[in-house]
Amino acid sequence: MVQEIPSPRTMPETCLPRWRSSTGRHGTSVKSRALSTTAKRPLAVFFYGVGQWRGGEPPASQTALLKQLEGWGLRTCPEIRRVRGVEGCLDYYRSIGARRSELAYQIDGVVYKVNSRGEQETLGFVSRAPRWAIAHKFPADEALTVVREILRSVSVTVTVAPAIAASC
Repeated sequence: MVQEIPSPRTMPETCLPRWRSSTGRHGTSVKSRALSTTAKRPLAVFFYGVGQWRGGEPPASQTALLKQLEGWGLRTCPEIRRVRGVEGCLDYYRSIGARRSELAYQIDGVVYKVNSRGEQETLGFVSRAPRWAIAHKFPADEALTVVREILRSVSVTVTVAPAIAASC
């Protein structure tokens, strides 16, 4: 029998499993489960942009776009801040990093974006990545888990796979 690993928010700090990032843990969890199981999970999303704009001119800035998304009733991240220059970016990074464990959701870094849509269009893309946005990741959270036993799990298709029994 395989036990689901609880969220780090509900485990003592000394018991956290060794995961490279929160997105890896949760993304894998959602992908690997049956749709009926995933549908029962209380998933939430923040909107940061649109894939394609039709009809009329899109907002002139990232800030205006976020206000438009909120106006449509879409949820945007309450932690978004408009800053100026490298020092403004680094101050925000340090500030949100210090409060990271207090957030109601997990983050693995911040993304800095050029605010002006015109400047975004001028900068363009490299492959599929925008030149006007850059991710600044936090160091990965790591902790140790003691493996008490390695078990064999037999699936419905009679495939045998290893599973672990772990504790603090």
